[in-house]
Amino acid sequence: MFHTSLDQVPGSGVVAINRRLTELVDSSFPGLIAHLYPVAEDGSLPETPHGLETGSPTAPPARLMRSLAERVVREGGAEPVHEAAGGHAVVSLPLHGPEGSSLLGVLVLAAAGGEQVPGEARLLAALASAELAREAERLARLRAEALSGGQNQVLQSIASGAPLSETLDVLTRELEQLIRDTRCAVFVADPEQASLRPEAAPSLPAEFIVRFGDVALRDDISPYAEAARTGAQVIACRLHADPRWAGFAGMVGDLGVESCWAVPVLDDHGEVLGVLALHHQSSRPPEGWESDLVEALARTTGIAIEGARAERALRASEARFRDLVEASSDYIWEMNEHGVNVYSSPQIEEIMGYTPDEVVGMRPTDPMTSDERNRLSPVYQSIMESREPFHCLENVNIAKDGRTVVLETSGVPIFDDEGVFRGYRGVDRDITRRKRLEDQLRVAQKLEAVGRLAGGVAHDFDNLLTAVKGHAELLAAELPADHPHIEDLDGIRAAAEKASSLTRGLLAFSRRQLLRPELLDPNQVITDVQDMLARLLPDNINLHVQLDRAIGSVRADRGQIEQVLVNVAVNGSDAMPDGGDLSIRTYEATVAPADLLGKPVDIGAGRYVVIEVEDTGVGMTEDVQSRAFEPFFTTKPVGEGTGLGLSAVYGIVQQSGGAVRVDSEPDRGSVFRAYLPRVDAGADLPTSDAAASEPADGAETILLVEEEESVRRLLRRTLERQGHTVIEAGNGAAGLNAVVQHEGRIDLLVTGMLMPEMGGPELAAAVRARQPGLPVLFLSGVADRGAAPPVGMSWTEADLLEKPFSNREFLQRVRRALEARPMP
Repeated sequence: MFHTSLDQVPGSGVVAINRRLTELVDSSFPGLIAHLYPVAEDGSLPETPHGLETGSPTAPPARLMRSLAERVVREGGAEPVHEAAGGHAVVSLPLHGPEGSSLLGVLVLAAAGGEQVPGEARLLAALASAELAREAERLARLRAEALSGGQNQVLQSIASGAPLSETLDVLTRELEQLIRDTRCAVFVADPEQASLRPEAAPSLPAEFIVRFGDVALRDDISPYAEAARTGAQVIACRLHADPRWAGFAGMVGDLGVESCWAVPVLDDHGEVLGVLALHHQSSRPPEGWESDLVEALARTTGIAIEGARAERALRASEARFRDLVEASSDYIWEMNEHGVNVYSSPQIEEIMGYTPDEVVGMRPTDPMTSDERNRLSPVYQSIMESREPFHCLENVNIAKDGRTVVLETSGVPIFDDEGVFRGYRGVDRDITRRKRLEDQLRVAQKLEAVGRLAGGVAHDFDNLLTAVKGHAELLAAELPADHPHIEDLDGIRAAAEKASSLTRGLLAFSRRQLLRPELLDPNQVITDVQDMLARLLPDNINLHVQLDRAIGSVRADRGQIEQVLVNVAVNGSDAMPDGGDLSIRTYEATVAPADLLGKPVDIGAGRYVVIEVEDTGVGMTEDVQSRAFEPFFTTKPVGEGTGLGLSAVYGIVQQSGGAVRVDSEPDRGSVFRAYLPRVDAGADLPTSDAAASEPADGAETILLVEEEESVRRLLRRTLERQGHTVIEAGNGAAGLNAVVQHEGRIDLLVTGMLMPEMGGPELAAAVRARQPGLPVLFLSGVADRGAAPPVGMSWTEADLLEKPFSNREFLQRVRRALEARPMP
């Protein structure tokens, strides 16, 4: 029990007992020989006694004295053992702790000359027992203090945040001080790899680290792996003969160790955190106190490993949070229970222009507009009182540089370990671009809806105008040239022509007008119209033209592009009542997919020719800009504008495959940019226009299909007056039925494009299936011919007449179609 490093401390109890007993024997019991054998916890005795012999030459052999002491131990120390040997009377006295507790030692007394050991000498046993008990108590206290001191050093190392290897290094060195002749190591478990790695082994050579650098828990047969697999202490003695150390006998011999004690390090749930291993010089298991000491330090080792794991997990969590915060385009924030910001991520500076330090101390409503603050302050108050999560709360803010920023805010409440409310943590997303796109989409949808309405109105109005103009022409043809009503009829026709210009504006906006596209050089169009614009503009407006000669061609209707230039120029002129400068420029622009982010949705990626018109006029507010292209919207006084100029520009450019933009600020003028898709100069477009033939009489049979009755009646009368036979129908299905019932040949099909039940192209296909090569004249005010004729036809077999038209124009197109028909 006492052959440990603690025996070597000054004032060792056994040494003191020896001294006191020797003095007592010499003074009170001359000639008495005494041997003291302390008993270790495993029941063993020291090889040599802590001698109290007086040096008498007649002393019994030491071997005899020890054998008697061993006999007492074997018999459990219940009774003394008496023996006579070599002329000596010998008695072996068991030494127990208080109240007959564990056997502490054996005192062997021998009296010379065969005399009985004096009865008083037995008092030596009582004295030795008391002294050994006190010594055992003192030694236990020293060990506890040493263990406590070692644990404290380890815990201080943990608390200081030292690396795990450094903390475990302290622990192993302390353990080596407490248990003599040991070399300690700590293995740490890696759950993911199912292995052990040596984290601290200060007294072991490098070869040990190399060999046991990665112990596989599944296959390795070492005591370390076995202790980790089983969760129980593994004792390996006689290492040189242990199969688990086969192949490492040389290393074991070099280490000078004969036993290995491997103790698993467990957490509170029984999970293996690692293994604490002691390698002892002697081939023996640990004594009881040694096992208790190792178990205690194994628990301390577990604290260190769990602390290191928690620290790593915390650092990893913090790193993940930091990476997420830094990588996120959103703004992360935290506010306390009083609604005051206590944390802000760096993104706030990019979004709002404020540094994180400037935001700390603010309330969420501080950067908002006054109206928004009044609206949302009660909302935030309700959120703080409810202590519930909230999501996607839109709010309008003013950035540090004055920009308007729309944020979408979400947050969750924060509670501490006691459940006390501590505030909110959340994220703000900048949705300014999204809201702008949504607004632009709503405007586009609004314009699209208005366009459909405008197109429908224009279609019906064109039918009425066609009838008005045609009937006026029929009536004029019946009257002599000097008839007084001829002037009235001319007024009717002039009014109808003026009204038709309004419908063309509506159709341009709705992108349902008839275009005659061709390859155009925008520079040439601008040059051709420049003189007209100079005459059109007031004298106090200076016209500047700057053309990029390297731009490509566009495919558009020349007349419509001229209309775009005139309408925008007139709009700019109206914005400069006191004079100014009007500049027209051309250049090329390439729109990449990335450029479309945050931009309006009416333009695609590609190469564009840009026609830019800039004025130095009064400019427009945001509200006026948002409505600039609406039909009938105007800022002019009542009666001074139709509001169709810019709406026609919008429709023409859109119908030509492009987009139009306006940038303006009050008192800083306006810039209109028309983006037209660039095409190669070698591209070709089909054409259908030929020299208009004069109306002539005829006797052909014509199938007339028109939905509008007034138009149909007018056209029938017009054709019959020219001598034609007319078969009429009000829709496509009725027209096809008339063809089936007609027994003769039909020379021409005149049909509307858009009709219920069956449209004009479908009717034409069905009739031509019965009579191949039949020419067709389509009537429409809303269909865009584009670059190709209806499916299955060529422009030599089909023509298109835009409403409203005159009787003369109608008869010219009829004659041209009849002359183009194949011979029977």
